[in-house]
Amino acid sequence: MIANQTFGQRLREERKRLGLSQAQCAELCGIIEKTQGLYESSVRRPDTDYLEAFAKAGADVSYLITGKACSTALTEEERSLLGLFRQMDTGFREIFLGDADAAVKTLQGSAPAAGRSLRTARPGAGHADRTTI
Repeated sequence: MIANQTFGQRLREERKRLGLSQAQCAELCGIIEKTQGLYESSVRRPDTDYLEAFAKAGADVSYLITGKACSTALTEEERSLLGLFRQMDTGFREIFLGDADAAVKTLQGSAPAAGRSLRTARPGAGHADRTTI
């Protein structure tokens, strides 16, 4: 985030953060690529339908408008994961969090908490095995 950015500069930054080209963003938000360019050059401002579609793609609309990032902005993938997590009972949540913790620590090269186990999928097996690390 750079101080004194225009709305268009913040819009371009958010689009790039989401890994979208102007054409992809325009299609996603229901406009043409030329209009996306006009928004990003601050010649025109988007309407609420555009902002709603962009928010559903994971854009931080609060940041676009105010220049201050909102730490609660989630991508569609994160919203999906959160929705699934909320559907779990407490026991499954604990297992899920333990597995996630073990996976992250394994990827970072540090050992998970003692006795933690990590489910690993075997290609073609159609199920996961539990491996104690």
